[in-house]
Amino acid sequence: MTARRLTRAEMNHLRRLIGWVRCEVGAEPEEVVTAAKEALDHFQCVTEDGKQRLLEHYQKSVAVPNYIRAALKALEKVCLEEPAEVVDGKLVAHRRHEAPQRLAVARNEEEIGNGKLD
Repeated sequence: MTARRLTRAEMNHLRRLIGWVRCEVGAEPEEVVTAAKEALDHFQCVTEDGKQRLLEHYQKSVAVPNYIRAALKALEKVCLEEPAEVVDGKLVAHRRHEAPQRLAVARNEEEIGNGKLD
């Protein structure tokens, strides 16, 4: 199999995949514990339901295999090495914000979905 460069559209699809997987995978278990401790210290009246959600979030984070996290980091290293800029897609579409010359990531799904920024 011969290696080839990915097109800009393919790279954008991979970047979106990385974002979606990041949301699904979530933070590292240690980060979840740290955030939970800070939240519990800050909010004195955490309900049992809230504590249960924190526990479920931690358990979900622990269940993600290390090889998945390592693969995601490797994919990010390849796909996200180009500097990117976040812009409001609606403002760019209505010409109220200048579209950057480098890669842009839209903030609203409408602009992402119709390919205006691909």
